[in-house]
Amino acid sequence: MTRPGAGKPDAQTGPDVRLTRWSDEDRVALQRLMEALKKVAVSVAQSQEASPEPFGTMPARGPDSPTDAEKARALYQQRRNRDAAFGRFGAVFSEPAWDILLDLFIAHEDGVSRSTADLIARHVAPANGRRWLLVLSESGLAHRWTAPKSGQEMIGITPTAIELMLRYLDGV
Repeated sequence: MTRPGAGKPDAQTGPDVRLTRWSDEDRVALQRLMEALKKVAVSVAQSQEASPEPFGTMPARGPDSPTDAEKARALYQQRRNRDAAFGRFGAVFSEPAWDILLDLFIAHEDGVSRSTADLIARHVAPANGRRWLLVLSESGLAHRWTAPKSGQEMIGITPTAIELMLRYLDGV
């Protein structure tokens, strides 16, 4: 129960002040918290000396950073290395659509066109290759056309697939 006027200074009695004694456990926890906050304050002060930005500066993509095409090539090469290391068991990890899409992205970045025959020969058996190219084309990730001079069937990556690959490679 509170008494009337509790918490308000009174000329005769003064303010209503109640002291609470903290348990030893609470005092130790508070001490740990204060020490942790001091460490954070010191760390923030040191980082602000190094950089006036509140959270430091994010490194810009420098000349040593790999390009998107280099990242895609590295992913592609890792897959080839895995296939070689596992030999006859490499087929267990087969993902033809992904291999083909990586290949098409790299070709796009290099400004090179790929014929469907060349692409199939690089990745899978002809029947499977044609099926995967159809899947990629129908899904809107690849487009096919006939080369005017040679009459060869060509395949390329679509703008949608390029955008998706760039988004993926940004996190790699």
